[in-house]
Amino acid sequence: MNSPEAQPVVVETASGKLEGLRRGACTVFRGIPFAAARRFRAPEPVAAWSGVKPARDFGDMAPQN
Repeated sequence: MNSPEAQPVVVETASGKLEGLRRGACTVFRGIPFAAARRFRAPEPVAAWSGVKPARDFGDMAPQN
């Protein structure tokens, strides 16, 4: 999706602004934070952020054996 034809697009969510990519009729947002993980606890809402958070690439993978 990272190509010369792809155009950045910014949307506003309850937590802050996200920047994804649009190419033609397809708009893609990747790696959107949706919860804060706490060890041995239920997920909690993600903290709000200021500015524009890039959402062009997937986030880190969970470590596995």
